[in-house]
Amino acid sequence: MTDSTTRPTTLPTTDVTRRALAALTRAELTLLVRNKTNVFTVFLAPALLTLGMKPVFDTYKMPMSTLVPMMAATALGFTLVMGVYSTLTATYVVRREGYVLKRYRTGQASDTVLLGGTAVPVVVTSALQALLLVVGIAAVTGTLPGRPVLLLVGFLLGIPLTAAFAAITSAWTRTAESAGVSVFPGMMGLMLTSGMLIPFSAMPDGADAIAQVLPFTPVVELVKHGWSGEVVWSEDLLRIAGLVAWNALALVTARRVFRWEPRT
Repeated sequence: MTDSTTRPTTLPTTDVTRRALAALTRAELTLLVRNKTNVFTVFLAPALLTLGMKPVFDTYKMPMSTLVPMMAATALGFTLVMGVYSTLTATYVVRREGYVLKRYRTGQASDTVLLGGTAVPVVVTSALQALLLVVGIAAVTGTLPGRPVLLLVGFLLGIPLTAAFAAITSAWTRTAESAGVSVFPGMMGLMLTSGMLIPFSAMPDGADAIAQVLPFTPVVELVKHGWSGEVVWSEDLLRIAGLVAWNALALVTARRVFRWEPRT
């Protein structure tokens, strides 16, 4: 850890963990609901994004079987990048600067519980957005995910990955105001190298092979294949294994570098 905060010697019990997680989640949900911008983002943004896709479907001559999975992967990818990564980075910074997490840390709840409890409302919000987007895309296009379980696995494994990236990014973000700047390189990196915005076929020679093994690419590919139903299990199971490995690495790194006290 990056500070010398003394933790109690008493081991946290299941009851303590449950109560701490519930208290953090309740507090964060209350703050989230009070913010009218957040309410707008949850309920109206998916609808506007779905309606905005309609002209794309009408304009491009690409087969729907190819276009719809691409748009679904892009939409759910934006939900993870903007809804989890960007929002949670700012949340962690605000709670750190206000000594909220440090006060909770003097109790018996583990660091994992504190970070997870803070993330729960953001994760729930993003999951709701994703659900509304899936329903909206299905309604606009008249299609349904061919392998919904694979799509769900890709999206769910993307949540801890982007949450861990948020914790890592917050470590070098000084203030909540600067969070919008500090997350920009990460957002661009996730979107430009995963196939969300630039197809692998349009990347320079060699860049596509590198992009295939980067952290966010399996999320986008699994969502895409989950919607199209065109699954090559040997490849997609490998993507799932790689995504699990990236999650483990990112979560361990997040716990090591996360700052519990304001930056000086």
